[in-house]
Amino acid sequence: MTFDFDPRTASNLAREARQRRKYRDVVQLNAIQAILGDENGAISVPGEPHNYLVRIANGENSDGSTQYGRAFPVLSGAGYMGSEKVGTPVIIGIAHDGEWAILSTDRTALVEMGQNPRAENVNSPYRKFTYMRNADLFYALPMGTQQTQTMEVRVAPSPCIDDSGVHTTFVGGLLDLAGDVPAADGDGNSQHLISAVFVNSSGVLESKTSTATLIDNELTWAVDVVEAFGNRTARALSVRYYRLFTGHVLLTKADEFGDGRPWITGPTRRNNFAATTAPTVNDDIDLRYEVGSKWYDVTNDLIYTCIDSTADNAIWRRMTTALAETTLIDDGDSPYTILPTDDVLYCNTDGGTITANLPAGTGGQHFKIINTGTNTLTVDPNGTEELYGAGAGVAQTLIKGENIDIHYSSGLGGWW
Repeated sequence: MTFDFDPRTASNLAREARQRRKYRDVVQLNAIQAILGDENGAISVPGEPHNYLVRIANGENSDGSTQYGRAFPVLSGAGYMGSEKVGTPVIIGIAHDGEWAILSTDRTALVEMGQNPRAENVNSPYRKFTYMRNADLFYALPMGTQQTQTMEVRVAPSPCIDDSGVHTTFVGGLLDLAGDVPAADGDGNSQHLISAVFVNSSGVLESKTSTATLIDNELTWAVDVVEAFGNRTARALSVRYYRLFTGHVLLTKADEFGDGRPWITGPTRRNNFAATTAPTVNDDIDLRYEVGSKWYDVTNDLIYTCIDSTADNAIWRRMTTALAETTLIDDGDSPYTILPTDDVLYCNTDGGTITANLPAGTGGQHFKIINTGTNTLTVDPNGTEELYGAGAGVAQTLIKGENIDIHYSSGLGGWW
Protein backbone atom coordinates (compact mmCIF):
# COMPACT_ATOMS: atom_id res chain seq x y z
CA MET A 1 0.00 0.00 0.00
CA THR A 2 1.35 3.45 -0.85
CA PHE A 3 0.44 6.97 0.23
CA ASP A 4 0.62 10.10 -1.88
CA PHE A 5 1.89 12.93 0.33
CA ASP A 6 2.93 16.43 -0.53
CA PRO A 7 6.72 16.99 -0.38
CA ARG A 8 6.63 18.77 3.00
CA THR A 9 4.60 16.02 4.67
CA ALA A 10 6.75 13.29 3.16
CA SER A 11 9.89 15.07 4.34
CA ASN A 12 8.55 15.47 7.89
CA LEU A 13 7.53 11.80 8.09
CA ALA A 14 10.91 10.68 6.84
CA ARG A 15 12.72 12.91 9.35
CA GLU A 16 10.60 11.57 12.24
CA ALA A 17 11.36 7.99 11.17
CA ARG A 18 15.11 8.74 11.06
CA GLN A 19 14.96 10.31 14.52
CA ARG A 20 13.22 7.25 15.97
CA ARG A 21 15.76 4.89 14.42
CA LYS A 22 18.63 7.07 15.65
CA TYR A 23 17.19 7.08 19.16
CA ARG A 24 16.97 3.29 19.20
CA ASP A 25 20.53 3.01 17.87
CA VAL A 26 21.89 5.38 20.53
CA VAL A 27 20.35 3.61 23.52
CA GLN A 28 20.84 0.20 21.92
CA LEU A 29 17.84 -1.09 23.81
CA ASN A 30 14.84 -2.47 22.03
CA ALA A 31 13.38 -4.31 25.03
CA ILE A 32 14.44 -5.01 28.62
CA GLN A 33 12.88 -6.72 31.62
CA ALA A 34 11.18 -4.81 34.43
CA ILE A 35 8.42 -5.23 36.98
CA LEU A 36 5.18 -3.28 37.23
CA GLY A 37 4.55 -0.76 40.03
CA ASP A 38 6.59 1.20 42.56
CA GLU A 39 7.76 0.24 46.04
CA ASN A 40 4.60 1.75 47.58
CA GLY A 41 2.20 -0.40 45.56
CA ALA A 42 1.21 2.26 43.01
CA ILE A 43 0.82 1.17 39.37
CA SER A 44 0.15 4.46 37.60
CA VAL A 45 1.40 8.02 38.04
CA PRO A 46 -1.12 10.04 40.13
CA GLY A 47 -3.37 11.99 37.78
CA GLU A 48 -1.80 10.33 34.73
CA PRO A 49 -3.46 6.91 34.37
CA HIS A 50 -1.85 6.38 30.95
CA ASN A 51 1.64 6.46 32.51
CA TYR A 52 2.60 3.30 34.43
CA LEU A 53 5.41 2.95 36.95
CA VAL A 54 8.06 0.26 36.46
CA ARG A 55 11.30 -0.78 38.15
CA ILE A 56 14.40 -2.43 36.69
CA ALA A 57 16.56 -4.96 38.52
CA ASN A 58 19.91 -3.52 39.64
CA GLY A 59 21.36 -6.20 41.92
CA GLU A 60 20.63 -8.68 44.68
CA ASN A 61 19.69 -8.28 48.33
CA SER A 62 21.61 -10.07 51.08
CA ASP A 63 18.99 -12.84 51.11
CA GLY A 64 19.46 -13.49 47.39
CA SER A 65 16.25 -11.79 46.30
CA THR A 66 16.28 -9.38 43.39
CA GLN A 67 16.89 -5.73 44.17
CA TYR A 68 15.09 -3.12 42.08
CA GLY A 69 15.89 0.49 41.41
CA ARG A 70 13.64 3.51 41.78
CA ALA A 71 10.37 3.45 39.83
CA PHE A 72 10.05 5.58 36.71
CA PRO A 73 7.07 6.25 34.38
CA VAL A 74 6.55 4.72 30.94
CA LEU A 75 3.56 4.64 28.59
CA SER A 76 1.02 2.14 29.85
CA GLY A 77 1.53 -0.42 27.12
CA ALA A 78 -0.34 -2.36 24.52
CA GLY A 79 -3.34 -4.64 24.22
CA TYR A 80 -6.11 -5.76 26.55
CA MET A 81 -6.76 -7.94 29.61
CA GLY A 82 -3.14 -8.04 30.78
CA SER A 83 -2.29 -8.53 34.43
CA GLU A 84 -2.11 -5.32 36.44
CA LYS A 85 -0.68 -6.51 39.71
CA VAL A 86 2.31 -4.86 41.32
CA GLY A 87 5.33 -7.03 40.63
CA THR A 88 4.06 -8.43 37.32
CA PRO A 89 7.08 -9.06 35.04
CA VAL A 90 6.88 -6.86 31.95
CA ILE A 91 8.96 -6.06 28.90
CA ILE A 92 9.61 -2.37 28.29
CA GLY A 93 11.16 -0.74 25.23
CA ILE A 94 11.11 2.16 22.82
CA ALA A 95 7.71 2.78 21.23
CA HIS A 96 7.08 4.12 17.74
CA ASP A 97 7.38 7.74 18.87
CA GLY A 98 10.66 7.32 20.75
CA GLU A 99 8.95 7.09 24.16
CA TRP A 100 9.46 4.31 26.67
CA ALA A 101 6.43 2.00 26.90
CA ILE A 102 5.34 -1.37 28.27
CA LEU A 103 5.49 -3.69 25.27
CA SER A 104 4.12 -6.83 26.89
CA THR A 105 4.06 -8.97 29.96
CA ASP A 106 7.14 -11.18 30.32
CA ARG A 107 5.73 -14.60 29.41
CA THR A 108 8.86 -16.53 30.39
CA ALA A 109 9.06 -14.86 33.78
CA LEU A 110 5.37 -15.51 34.41
CA VAL A 111 5.85 -19.21 33.71
CA GLU A 112 8.88 -19.31 36.04
CA MET A 113 6.72 -17.71 38.75
CA GLY A 114 4.14 -20.46 38.31
CA GLN A 115 1.57 -18.19 36.70
CA ASN A 116 -0.43 -19.11 33.62
CA PRO A 117 -0.01 -16.41 30.96
CA ARG A 118 -2.86 -17.88 28.93
CA ALA A 119 -5.32 -16.44 31.44
CA GLU A 120 -4.13 -12.91 30.73
CA ASN A 121 -5.46 -12.29 27.21
CA VAL A 122 -8.90 -13.68 26.45
CA ASN A 123 -8.91 -12.03 23.04
CA SER A 124 -6.32 -14.35 21.51
CA PRO A 125 -7.34 -18.02 21.11
CA TYR A 126 -3.71 -19.13 21.41
CA ARG A 127 -2.55 -16.54 23.94
CA LYS A 128 1.08 -17.00 23.05
CA PHE A 129 1.94 -13.39 23.74
CA THR A 130 0.30 -11.22 26.39
CA TYR A 131 -0.11 -7.53 25.76
CA MET A 132 -0.80 -5.05 28.54
CA ARG A 133 -3.99 -3.02 28.11
CA ASN A 134 -4.46 0.74 27.46
CA ALA A 135 -2.53 0.69 24.20
CA ASP A 136 -2.07 3.42 21.73
CA LEU A 137 -0.70 0.70 19.44
CA PHE A 138 -0.89 2.51 16.15
CA TYR A 139 0.05 6.05 15.27
CA ALA A 140 -2.93 7.83 13.70
CA LEU A 141 -3.14 11.27 12.13
CA PRO A 142 -6.25 13.15 10.92
CA MET A 143 -5.63 14.27 7.34
CA GLY A 144 -7.94 17.30 7.12
CA THR A 145 -6.69 20.84 6.53
CA GLN A 146 -8.46 24.11 5.81
CA GLN A 147 -7.31 23.81 2.21
CA THR A 148 -8.25 20.12 1.90
CA GLN A 149 -11.30 19.35 3.98
CA THR A 150 -11.48 15.63 4.62
CA MET A 151 -12.66 13.27 7.34
CA GLU A 152 -9.88 10.74 6.70
CA VAL A 153 -7.57 9.27 9.33
CA ARG A 154 -4.18 7.91 8.28
CA VAL A 155 -2.91 5.02 10.41
CA ALA A 156 0.79 4.30 10.17
CA PRO A 157 2.28 0.82 9.66
CA SER A 158 3.13 -0.96 12.89
CA PRO A 159 4.07 -4.39 14.28
CA CYS A 160 1.19 -6.29 15.88
CA ILE A 161 0.04 -9.76 16.92
CA ASP A 162 -2.52 -11.68 14.87
CA ASP A 163 -5.20 -13.99 16.29
CA SER A 164 -2.81 -16.93 16.17
CA GLY A 165 -0.35 -15.12 18.41
CA VAL A 166 2.06 -14.60 15.54
CA HIS A 167 4.06 -11.40 15.19
CA THR A 168 3.05 -9.61 12.02
CA THR A 169 2.89 -6.09 10.57
CA PHE A 170 -0.11 -3.91 9.98
CA VAL A 171 0.64 -2.25 6.65
CA GLY A 172 -1.16 0.99 7.45
CA GLY A 173 -4.12 2.56 5.73
CA LEU A 174 -6.75 5.27 5.49
CA LEU A 175 -10.20 5.28 7.08
CA ASP A 176 -12.81 7.85 6.06
CA LEU A 177 -15.10 8.83 8.95
CA ALA A 178 -17.40 10.92 6.72
CA GLY A 179 -19.97 8.13 6.88
CA ASP A 180 -19.87 8.29 10.70
CA VAL A 181 -20.91 11.96 10.85
CA PRO A 182 -24.37 12.02 12.48
CA ALA A 183 -27.39 13.72 10.96
CA ALA A 184 -29.55 15.99 13.10
CA ASP A 185 -32.19 14.14 15.08
CA GLY A 186 -35.87 14.30 14.20
CA ASP A 187 -36.34 17.44 16.30
CA GLY A 188 -33.54 19.32 14.56
CA ASN A 189 -31.08 18.95 17.47
CA SER A 190 -27.41 18.60 16.61
CA GLN A 191 -26.09 15.13 17.31
CA HIS A 192 -22.59 14.31 18.52
CA LEU A 193 -20.71 11.05 18.70
CA ILE A 194 -17.38 9.60 19.59
CA SER A 195 -15.92 7.40 16.90
CA ALA A 196 -13.28 4.84 17.82
CA VAL A 197 -10.90 3.66 15.11
CA PHE A 198 -9.67 0.06 15.35
CA VAL A 199 -7.50 -2.41 13.54
CA ASN A 200 -9.74 -5.49 13.63
CA SER A 201 -8.79 -9.16 13.87
CA SER A 202 -8.50 -9.32 10.07
CA GLY A 203 -5.98 -6.49 10.02
CA VAL A 204 -8.51 -4.04 8.53
CA LEU A 205 -9.33 -0.58 9.82
CA GLU A 206 -12.86 -0.14 11.14
CA SER A 207 -14.75 2.34 13.30
CA LYS A 208 -17.29 2.08 16.09
CA THR A 209 -19.48 4.94 17.29
CA SER A 210 -21.53 5.98 20.28
CA THR A 211 -24.08 8.67 19.46
CA ALA A 212 -25.31 11.51 21.64
CA THR A 213 -27.85 14.28 21.07
CA LEU A 214 -27.03 17.85 22.08
CA ILE A 215 -30.02 19.46 23.82
CA ASP A 216 -29.64 22.60 25.95
CA ASN A 217 -25.86 22.31 25.61
CA GLU A 218 -25.97 18.89 27.26
CA LEU A 219 -24.84 15.68 25.56
CA THR A 220 -27.24 12.79 26.17
CA TRP A 221 -25.72 9.47 25.11
CA ALA A 222 -27.92 6.93 23.34
CA VAL A 223 -25.56 4.12 24.35
CA ASP A 224 -22.90 4.16 27.03
CA VAL A 225 -19.54 4.85 25.39
CA VAL A 226 -17.75 1.98 27.11
CA GLU A 227 -20.59 -0.42 26.27
CA ALA A 228 -20.60 0.60 22.60
CA PHE A 229 -16.86 0.21 22.19
CA GLY A 230 -16.93 -3.03 24.15
CA ASN A 231 -19.07 -4.56 21.38
CA ARG A 232 -16.42 -4.10 18.72
CA THR A 233 -14.96 -6.89 16.59
CA ALA A 234 -13.16 -9.51 18.68
CA ARG A 235 -9.58 -8.63 19.51
CA ALA A 236 -9.73 -5.28 17.71
CA LEU A 237 -6.91 -2.96 18.71
CA SER A 238 -7.85 0.64 19.33
CA VAL A 239 -6.10 3.52 17.65
CA ARG A 240 -7.85 6.81 18.45
CA TYR A 241 -11.18 8.29 19.47
CA TYR A 242 -12.59 11.26 17.56
CA ARG A 243 -15.43 13.60 18.48
CA LEU A 244 -17.76 14.20 15.51
CA PHE A 245 -20.90 16.29 15.21
CA THR A 246 -23.70 17.11 12.81
CA GLY A 247 -22.33 18.92 9.77
CA HIS A 248 -18.70 17.97 10.46
CA VAL A 249 -16.62 18.22 7.26
CA LEU A 250 -13.03 18.66 8.48
CA LEU A 251 -11.20 16.25 10.78
CA THR A 252 -8.06 17.57 12.49
CA LYS A 253 -6.14 16.83 15.67
CA ALA A 254 -8.43 19.29 17.44
CA ASP A 255 -11.17 16.66 17.09
CA GLU A 256 -9.22 13.96 18.91
CA PHE A 257 -11.10 12.84 22.01
CA GLY A 258 -8.28 10.63 23.23
CA ASP A 259 -6.55 7.36 22.61
CA GLY A 260 -7.63 3.81 23.33
CA ARG A 261 -8.20 4.09 27.06
CA PRO A 262 -11.06 2.04 28.51
CA TRP A 263 -12.10 4.67 31.06
CA ILE A 264 -13.51 7.16 28.52
CA THR A 265 -17.16 7.72 29.43
CA GLY A 266 -19.93 10.07 28.44
CA PRO A 267 -21.30 12.65 30.86
CA THR A 268 -23.81 11.39 33.41
CA ARG A 269 -24.94 14.34 35.51
CA ARG A 270 -27.14 16.69 33.55
CA ASN A 271 -26.82 20.47 33.67
CA ASN A 272 -28.85 23.17 31.94
CA PHE A 273 -26.77 26.07 30.70
CA ALA A 274 -29.42 27.73 28.53
CA ALA A 275 -32.63 27.84 30.58
CA THR A 276 -34.95 30.84 30.33
CA THR A 277 -36.88 30.23 33.58
CA ALA A 278 -36.16 28.91 37.04
CA PRO A 279 -36.14 25.12 37.60
CA THR A 280 -39.22 23.42 39.06
CA VAL A 281 -39.90 20.37 41.20
CA ASN A 282 -40.31 18.38 38.00
CA ASP A 283 -36.71 18.97 36.91
CA ASP A 284 -35.73 15.83 38.76
CA ILE A 285 -33.86 12.53 38.61
CA ASP A 286 -36.19 11.28 35.85
CA LEU A 287 -34.67 13.97 33.62
CA ARG A 288 -31.14 12.99 34.75
CA TYR A 289 -30.72 15.95 37.11
CA GLU A 290 -28.78 14.96 40.21
CA VAL A 291 -27.59 16.56 43.41
CA GLY A 292 -24.98 19.08 42.26
CA SER A 293 -26.57 19.72 38.85
CA LYS A 294 -26.41 23.36 37.75
CA TRP A 295 -29.20 25.38 36.14
CA TYR A 296 -28.41 28.69 34.41
CA ASP A 297 -31.39 31.01 33.86
CA VAL A 298 -29.92 33.17 31.09
CA THR A 299 -33.04 35.36 30.88
CA ASN A 300 -32.91 36.50 34.51
CA ASP A 301 -29.15 35.99 34.98
CA LEU A 302 -29.58 33.55 37.85
CA ILE A 303 -27.87 30.28 38.76
CA TYR A 304 -29.41 27.38 40.69
CA THR A 305 -27.99 24.17 42.08
CA CYS A 306 -29.88 20.97 42.78
CA ILE A 307 -29.79 19.76 46.39
CA ASP A 308 -32.47 17.06 46.07
CA SER A 309 -33.40 15.33 42.80
CA THR A 310 -36.30 13.23 44.11
CA ALA A 311 -38.81 12.47 41.34
CA ASP A 312 -41.57 15.13 41.16
CA ASN A 313 -40.17 16.84 44.25
CA ALA A 314 -36.76 18.19 43.24
CA ILE A 315 -35.32 21.02 45.30
CA TRP A 316 -33.18 23.68 43.67
CA ARG A 317 -31.40 26.50 45.50
CA ARG A 318 -30.54 29.79 43.96
CA MET A 319 -26.81 30.42 44.17
CA THR A 320 -25.85 33.84 45.51
CA THR A 321 -23.11 35.23 47.72
CA ALA A 322 -25.06 38.27 48.95
CA LEU A 323 -28.25 40.25 48.39
CA ALA A 324 -26.47 42.34 45.82
CA GLU A 325 -29.15 43.51 43.38
CA THR A 326 -30.93 46.60 44.79
CA THR A 327 -34.09 47.95 43.14
CA LEU A 328 -35.70 51.34 43.89
CA ILE A 329 -39.39 52.03 43.15
CA ASP A 330 -41.90 54.73 44.06
CA ASP A 331 -45.68 55.17 43.90
CA GLY A 332 -45.51 55.86 40.19
CA ASP A 333 -44.41 52.22 39.67
CA SER A 334 -47.35 50.81 41.64
CA PRO A 335 -48.60 48.15 41.28
CA TYR A 336 -45.11 46.66 40.87
CA THR A 337 -44.43 43.00 40.09
CA ILE A 338 -41.26 41.93 41.84
CA LEU A 339 -38.64 40.41 39.51
CA PRO A 340 -36.45 37.40 40.38
CA THR A 341 -33.43 39.73 40.33
CA ASP A 342 -34.91 42.18 42.87
CA ASP A 343 -32.89 40.83 45.79
CA VAL A 344 -33.44 43.99 47.83
CA LEU A 345 -36.45 46.19 47.03
CA TYR A 346 -36.57 49.76 48.37
CA CYS A 347 -40.11 51.17 48.16
CA ASN A 348 -40.38 54.98 48.49
CA THR A 349 -44.01 55.62 49.57
CA ASP A 350 -43.58 59.36 50.21
CA GLY A 351 -45.65 60.17 47.12
CA GLY A 352 -48.40 57.63 47.83
CA THR A 353 -49.11 53.99 48.70
CA ILE A 354 -47.44 51.16 46.81
CA THR A 355 -48.51 47.59 46.09
CA ALA A 356 -45.68 45.13 45.39
CA ASN A 357 -46.78 41.79 43.92
CA LEU A 358 -44.64 38.75 44.60
CA PRO A 359 -43.90 36.40 41.67
CA ALA A 360 -44.87 32.75 41.81
CA GLY A 361 -42.51 31.30 44.37
CA THR A 362 -39.78 28.78 43.56
CA GLY A 363 -37.78 26.88 46.14
CA GLY A 364 -34.84 28.87 47.47
CA GLN A 365 -36.02 32.29 46.24
CA HIS A 366 -35.27 35.15 48.63
CA PHE A 367 -36.32 38.82 48.86
CA LYS A 368 -35.88 41.68 51.28
CA ILE A 369 -38.58 44.38 50.88
CA ILE A 370 -38.33 47.73 52.72
CA ASN A 371 -40.79 50.62 53.09
CA THR A 372 -38.62 53.77 53.01
CA GLY A 373 -41.49 56.32 52.82
CA THR A 374 -44.32 57.71 54.92
CA ASN A 375 -47.30 55.88 53.40
CA THR A 376 -48.14 52.16 53.50
CA LEU A 377 -46.62 49.40 51.41
CA THR A 378 -48.71 46.32 50.58
CA VAL A 379 -46.87 43.10 49.73
CA ASP A 380 -49.23 40.71 47.93
CA PRO A 381 -48.38 37.01 47.42
CA ASN A 382 -49.07 35.22 44.15
CA GLY A 383 -52.40 33.37 44.00
CA THR A 384 -53.02 31.26 47.08
CA GLU A 385 -49.41 31.27 48.29
CA GLU A 386 -49.02 32.23 51.92
CA LEU A 387 -46.98 35.13 53.27
CA TYR A 388 -45.77 34.63 56.84
CA GLY A 389 -48.59 32.14 57.45
CA ALA A 390 -51.33 34.79 57.30
CA GLY A 391 -53.51 32.56 55.11
CA ALA A 392 -53.87 31.65 51.44
CA GLY A 393 -53.26 34.75 49.30
CA VAL A 394 -53.42 37.21 52.26
CA ALA A 395 -51.28 40.34 51.79
CA GLN A 396 -49.07 42.08 54.36
CA THR A 397 -49.01 45.85 55.00
CA LEU A 398 -45.82 47.62 56.02
CA ILE A 399 -45.57 51.09 57.51
CA LYS A 400 -42.58 53.46 57.34
CA GLY A 401 -39.32 51.76 58.26
CA GLU A 402 -40.72 48.24 58.31
CA ASN A 403 -39.30 45.47 56.15
CA ILE A 404 -39.84 41.81 55.49
CA ASP A 405 -37.02 39.36 54.78
CA ILE A 406 -38.68 36.38 53.12
CA HIS A 407 -37.64 33.00 51.72
CA TYR A 408 -39.86 30.70 49.69
CA SER A 409 -40.33 27.10 50.83
CA SER A 410 -41.68 24.62 48.29
CA GLY A 411 -42.53 22.19 51.08
CA LEU A 412 -44.53 24.75 53.05
CA GLY A 413 -46.00 26.36 49.95
CA GLY A 414 -45.30 29.91 50.92
CA TRP A 415 -42.99 32.77 51.95
CA TRP A 416 -41.46 32.78 55.42
